[in-house]
Amino acid sequence: MLYLPVIDPVMPAGELIHKEAILDPSLCKVINTGKKSVINDITTESPCECIVTRGKRGGYVCFPIIIGNKTAGMVLMMKKEFSTWKNKKTQRLMSNYTETAALALHKLELLEIAKHTNVMDEFQGIYNKRYFTELLTKQLAVAKRRGENLSLLILGPDNHKATTEIYGSNNARNLLLQQIAGVLCDSVSNSDIIARYDEAEFAIIMPSTFATRALVKADGIRQRVEYTGFHDPASGNQVNITISIGISSFPEHASEVEPLVTLANKAFYKAKNDGGNRVEAIVTSR
Repeated sequence: MLYLPVIDPVMPAGELIHKEAILDPSLCKVINTGKKSVINDITTESPCECIVTRGKRGGYVCFPIIIGNKTAGMVLMMKKEFSTWKNKKTQRLMSNYTETAALALHKLELLEIAKHTNVMDEFQGIYNKRYFTELLTKQLAVAKRRGENLSLLILGPDNHKATTEIYGSNNARNLLLQQIAGVLCDSVSNSDIIARYDEAEFAIIMPSTFATRALVKADGIRQRVEYTGFHDPASGNQVNITISIGISSFPEHASEVEPLVTLANKAFYKAKNDGGNRVEAIVTSR
């Protein structure tokens, strides 16, 4: 996600950057390459596809915000006057300002995110349920734009009541869920996104993953949990648990967030009710 913490003069972000680039910053060649981009005249040169130039005139320059040898963002400056950015002295001055401000801008951005968005579950160290919905919405939008697949997994222990009795207190129960979250994190690809879905349930968003591939990956996760020994803080012994997993996929099963979640949840409970320790996908006609 591309955040725009500073816009001067104030205007909607969509008047500067196309929505597709906000959802998918990889479209920005400055962020991709870490190199500046200079367009002196948007009417005669080829501007970047991610920048809104319709109805505008003049030129612009984009400088990368480099922090710790990584591109953390970019600064876009537009002027109505033609050939403003042909002046090398002006370019150097603006580049120096950008370098000086880069760290401060990055800190402000992080402060704003921390202030307005508590995204992590405090016990499991994964995304919380509220942020899960936002993540799924963004990932589905990217999948649609790119013409790619996306799969959603909802999973949890087969007998939560029994595990609750074993673990007793809320802290002990959270320890169990924390251990399960750890196994999940070790079992998925770097591109997969794990989040808390409900009291004892998890969700995994799998970008660029079609339904058949998701079934294979889900069964690998199920087996890994089954053969993992989980620590019982009360007795000090190891206990074994099993999980059930429900799957829905875009575009095979649904094309919007709500039906994707509904179908994955329905498949999850079908897997539990059919004996547990299994993976299920419910296919419905749309």
